Amino acid sequence: MDDATRTELEAIKKRVEAATEGPWSASDNHFVIADHEGRDFHIVAEIDCISGRDEDEQFIIHSRTDIPRLLSIIEEQERDNARLIETLSTRAEREMEMLVEVRRNAFDEAIGELRTTPILSDDVYELPQGGTIAEIRVPFTAAGFKELAIERLEAARDAESKEAQS
Repeated sequence: MDDATRTELEAIKKRVEAATEGPWSASDNHFVIADHEGRDFHIVAEIDCISGRDEDEQFIIHSRTDIPRLLSIIEEQERDNARLIETLSTRAEREMEMLVEVRRNAFDEAIGELRTTPILSDDVYELPQGGTIAEIRVPFTAAGFKELAIERLEAARDAESKEAQS
C-alpha cells in the first residue's frame, strides 16, 4: 500500500473513531439514531430523504458499522500480504541458492569432463584474438584451446557464484 492510501485510511479511521458509537438505526420520522444496546438513544442526524429512496437511508445508517468493518478487512489483508511477502521472499532465497548450486555443479561437471577428455590431435588452429575476425589470428593447439575453455568456464562459474552472493 502506498503512503497516500495509508494516509487516507488513517484519516478515515480517525473520523470513524470520532463519530458517535453505533450501530445506528432510523426512526419513523427518518432520524438516524445511535442505539447503544437498547439503553440509550442519541439522535445523530436527520435524514432528509428527498429522493424517497430507502436505499440512501440504509446506506447512511449502515455506514457506522460497515466502514469500521471494511477498515478491519483492509488491515487484515495488509497483515496477510506482509506474511505472504515474507514467505515468498524466503522461498525465493532458497530457490536461488538451489539454482546457484545446480548451476555450479553443472559448471564443475563440464569442467571435469573437459579436463578428462583426451586430445585427439596436435593440429594447430587459428582463431581470431578478441573474438573478431578482423583482428590478428593467433595460432594455438587443441590443448591450448582446452585450457582456455576450462579457464573461461571456471571464470564464468566463479563470477556467477559471486553475483549470487551479493
